[in-house]
This record gives sequence, structure tokens and C-alpha cells, in this order.
Amino acid sequence: MNDAARGALEVARVRLRNPWLTMPALVTLSLALALWLNPEINRQLFEGANSLARGFTAPFWLFATLAGDTTVVLALLTAMYWRRPLAIRSVPLTLVIVSLLVHIPKPLVSAPRPLALLGADAVAVLGPALTTQSFPSGHAATAFAGAALVAFAGASALSATLALLAATLIAVSRCVVGAHWPIDVAMGAAFGWLGAWISVYWSERAGPITARWLHRVGLVIVALCWLGIVSQRIVLLKESGSKIKVLSAGRPSMG
Repeated sequence: MNDAARGALEVARVRLRNPWLTMPALVTLSLALALWLNPEINRQLFEGANSLARGFTAPFWLFATLAGDTTVVLALLTAMYWRRPLAIRSVPLTLVIVSLLVHIPKPLVSAPRPLALLGADAVAVLGPALTTQSFPSGHAATAFAGAALVAFAGASALSATLALLAATLIAVSRCVVGAHWPIDVAMGAAFGWLGAWISVYWSERAGPITARWLHRVGLVIVALCWLGIVSQRIVLLKESGSKIKVLSAGRPSMG
């Protein structure tokens, strides 16, 4: 372990005991409770956010929601490999814990999404038209888990702040694109932050052998995410090329 990594580990140990770093989870949990008690406010907040999908900022929000995909968030953690290895070591546990926190409630609660309740005329949809298993938001959970890994694994205060800001924009984008209610986003964010905190806490206390294997598994997961992103882009490029060929073949000859 190099000096930068040792320094980051010391920072992580301090931050894991810092009560202020529980604020994102406490704020989002409080917001989720408030929205559960006031469903009309939950609906109004959704309608206000979703109205942005009809404006000129729509491409930005679509990009933000795509950035919340699990493969993208985990792939971006590659930047922390050398100086913040605890983040990579914590990836396997974070993935398991956050997945359980998100995917167990989805079928149990089985909450309808905005499109199912309000109808296509009232909801502007950017991306897939989703109608079921709204609670909680997986994208918000993933984004906040990634931000928490950056914060708790010893990154600079600026990096942690920027990561939290990016996670917030991703979470809000899920309402803008018409996929989730604000309560879904708030609860998903809380699950993501808490899941990452638990993961970093246990990963930091793992023995040398366990830590080494967690780090290796984390690297494999991150590598697979990059492979998935590259493969997806290759498929999209091939599909685009095929469409161009079809369009060219369909044009009348000028000769």
C-alpha cells in the first residue's frame, strides 16, 4: 500500500465515525417519511420535476439518468483504484447489500409508477415507459452508494461533495424522466448511502486475506462493468451502421 492509500485509509477511519456524514441518509429518510405522510406533496413534486422533461434541458436529464446505471457508476470508481483502494474493496459488499435493499421491497410493495397512475397524457417520459415496481429507485440507490464510497473511502472533501451533487442530480432525473415518484428516489438514496456505509465499515475491518480477495473481486466487477459498457457501445455503433446502409440502399438512384 502506497503513502496516498495509507493516508486515504486513515481519513476513511475518521469519516466512518463522523456523525455529519450520516446526514445524506437522515435527510433522505426524513424526506421519504414526509412524502409518505403527504402523498399530495409527493405528486406535486413529481409533476414539477417532470415538467422539465418538456423543456430545453431534457437531454441533460436523460444523460443524468443514464449515468445512474450500475455499470456506469461502478466503472467510474476505477479512478479511485490507486489512491483509494478501499472504495474498490468495498464494491462487492456494496453491490450485494444495496441490491438486497432495493430488489426485496420492489415486488413486496409493488408500487405503480407515475405513468401507470397519471396516464400518458399527464407524464412526459424520456426513455423506457415503465409502469410497475416503482419503490424504491434503483438508480438513486446506486448513485448515492457510489457517492458514499467516494466520501467514506477517503477521497478529498471536494471530490466527495461533487460526487454527492452528481448523485443528487441523478436521483432527481428519475422524476424528470417520468420513471419514479420523489418518495421512491428519497428512499433509494437512503438505502444506497446506508448500504455503502455498512460495506466500507466492514471492508475496512477485514483481515489481510479477506481484504485482498475483496479487492480482487471488486476489480473483476469494475472490469466487467467496463466490458459491458464497451460491448453496448459496439452494438449501438453496428446497429447505427446497419440503419445507415438500409437508408442508403433505399434512396432512388440519380443516374
